[in-house]
Amino acid sequence: MLLQAEIQAEVKKLLALKTDYKAATGHEWKPQQGGAEAKKAESKPKGKANTQQTTGASGNMADSAEAQALKSKIDAQGIKVRDLKTAKAAKVSNF
Repeated sequence: MLLQAEIQAEVKKLLALKTDYKAATGHEWKPQQGGAEAKKAESKPKGKANTQQTTGASGNMADSAEAQALKSKIDAQGIKVRDLKTAKAAKVSNF
């Protein structure tokens, strides 16, 4: 049961980071869709219509340094939670 408590604690941290992201940007955090394909699309030059950044409800830029830092923390925390859940599943299946 110790692993379950650890997972719950890490999930709470993840949810707190997502709340911080929403407060900073005014937008819900959404995972990147499409994996490698989405990254390729992001690296292509965008037209003039897409060059303006959106502002959140608080007036902060959605792609600000703070938002990017929070995205990185959310991604890292999500990986940590996923790894813990995988470890739990492996432990249970070994019994």
